[in-house]
Amino acid sequence: MPAKLTGAPVLIDKVREFGVPGTYDPETEECEPGTDPGFGGKHISADVEGLTIHYGRNLLLASSQGDNTFAAYDLPGEYRTSFQIRYGDDLVQESDGAAVAGTALGHRYPHGMLAVQDGDNTGEPRDSTNFKFVRWEDVAQAIR
Repeated sequence: MPAKLTGAPVLIDKVREFGVPGTYDPETEECEPGTDPGFGGKHISADVEGLTIHYGRNLLLASSQGDNTFAAYDLPGEYRTSFQIRYGDDLVQESDGAAVAGTALGHRYPHGMLAVQDGDNTGEPRDSTNFKFVRWEDVAQAIR
């Protein structure tokens, strides 16, 4: 028998674009946003597809594809800050996924790591995606 969840879901944040009507542009195959009615949030931009929880720190990290940042929230949901991940000239962009490990993972990641998908791998001779591994100490410094 599956476990039953108790308690009501809690809305932590909304994307800035929430409630903004869009019009499909067949030339770009994108939706062009209309007038913002003011229903959206302040910290994340659509799409938000990478969510991960650092249970030891009680933090939720969310990828904010629209502005290529990651937002950090204290649980149960207070916004802390946003940060970007950059390796040289390669900014992590359009991240579809994230996972945090809060335990030691050898000498390179003694306090854990954040793994993120990079949707646009700058510097590659072809279009590609890849993953970036970030030491937890660097993430923690960005969140402070």
